[in-house]
Amino acid sequence: MLLVWASCARQTRKRNGTVRRCCASMHQLASTQARAAVTFRTGRGRVAHTAMLGTLAIHGSRGLATLAETVGTRYSVIQAPMLGSATHKLAAAVAAAGALGSIGSAAMTPTQLRAEVAAFDALTQHHTDAMLPVNLNFFCHPHPNMRDAVTAAAARRAQQQLQVFYDELQLGPVPLPRPTPRPFHQPILDAVLDIHATRRSQHPSCVRASRTRCCMVVSFHFGLPEDDLLQPLLQTPGIVTAATATTQREAQYLSSRGVDVVVAQGIEAGGHRGSFEETPGTTGCGTVQLIEDVRHAFDHPPPHTPPSGHCDAATSPPLLVAAGGIMDAGDASRVLRAGADGVQVGTAFLAAQEAVIAPSYWRALTTASTGDTRHTRALSGGNARGIVNRYMRDMEGHERDLPPFPVMNSLTAALRLAGAAAAAAASTSATASTSAVASSFAASTSATASTSAASVAMDDDGDDHLDGDGAAGDDDGDDHGAVAPSSTARESVTAGPEGVQGVNDFGAHWAGTGVSKLAAQRVPAATVLQGFLPAWD
Repeated sequence: MLLVWASCARQTRKRNGTVRRCCASMHQLASTQARAAVTFRTGRGRVAHTAMLGTLAIHGSRGLATLAETVGTRYSVIQAPMLGSATHKLAAAVAAAGALGSIGSAAMTPTQLRAEVAAFDALTQHHTDAMLPVNLNFFCHPHPNMRDAVTAAAARRAQQQLQVFYDELQLGPVPLPRPTPRPFHQPILDAVLDIHATRRSQHPSCVRASRTRCCMVVSFHFGLPEDDLLQPLLQTPGIVTAATATTQREAQYLSSRGVDVVVAQGIEAGGHRGSFEETPGTTGCGTVQLIEDVRHAFDHPPPHTPPSGHCDAATSPPLLVAAGGIMDAGDASRVLRAGADGVQVGTAFLAAQEAVIAPSYWRALTTASTGDTRHTRALSGGNARGIVNRYMRDMEGHERDLPPFPVMNSLTAALRLAGAAAAAAASTSATASTSAVASSFAASTSATASTSAASVAMDDDGDDHLDGDGAAGDDDGDDHGAVAPSSTARESVTAGPEGVQGVNDFGAHWAGTGVSKLAAQRVPAATVLQGFLPAWD
């Protein structure tokens, strides 16, 4: 057995506010085809992992700093920042259990963001006196210009296509679109930096122990922000940056911009694909294949200069995290063997008791079978994987001409709200007077249509959760605060895609391909996490 000590090969530099890994001897070993067993040890003498040369694709084998060490957690597991479901409650429970908790922050205002992080800290301080890291996730999608003729024309076509569903649910005319939320912008950056500085000042022992210790991960979906927004994050001690890639080319771009962690999202992942170079109609590849492709690219960088305007992240590649279809320890083991440094888990954490999820969403998840999910643009305008329902089937064949995210999302918001109300009514005994219910719902949906620009701003992510502070609009698609549907609406959406009563036939029930493995009962987040840990045994 060949014993390789990593301490002599490690080089550190203050960059991106964290310690970058550089272990040349390990990369040289990885490029060989010897079939000897190798055990890597850290400078503290702890065995990191054993692997076979030639693959050398095991967690922690590419440098002294593992994913857990880099982001400041016990385990190399990230709870996916599922917008709406992943609030401070889920993130805090995951963090207390030893993994990286994430808050879906893309639709939040600076005030809401500060409140969420404060609530996260309040919960985690019950478990430990130390400051636990948290991942704040933001969108970097192109901001649609409604004055653009192509976008405006697509929105008008979508309004015409959606009117039949609005008529069915007695919602009145399809509202005018409003392209929110905004992508990552200066007020949000200012809030993030302020939150980070406040947290570090409140935990001086953490700063004294390590000036570069991670206390916050800032991650991005749909690409990266402009340099004037990204560089302050890269240069701030204690902040680790991460971003999603769906192709090898996207991963190489993120590396060239200097991010610390690349989350490689395979085609199996639920929710929105984080693509930013993917062309319409592209199918993508599976998580294992994507990890292998990106690992090869990171271990064998091309000898050329990065594109103009991009910095050279240079001395070592980012850490590589696998996302998509990871539902248990077996799935995690496969991506670790393929070259991942850790995993990001989404759908499995929807079973956590701390996840915010509508009853109709949970019914859809627990009744779905393998093959019941597919990608669609019909709900939000973005390419996202969800459980197939009647609306998705009816819109199939019309998706190519739909307006982009989040324009389409604002057009379907009232549909999702009404569908959730119908599902709630179908899952309980409907004893109220039909005329009174119809009257109440008609009045509410009329107001929703006329003020949709205001209500959509509270929840325009395309899912079935409330993402703001629960303020006016109640455009969350859940079963709280929504009025019941009319009798016509109830009859049309009583059953879900497989005839399951109480499933929202217009809902955005995002889920990965492994949804059939989901726990049948809600359990603590710590229990969900424990199911993945045998992958590191």
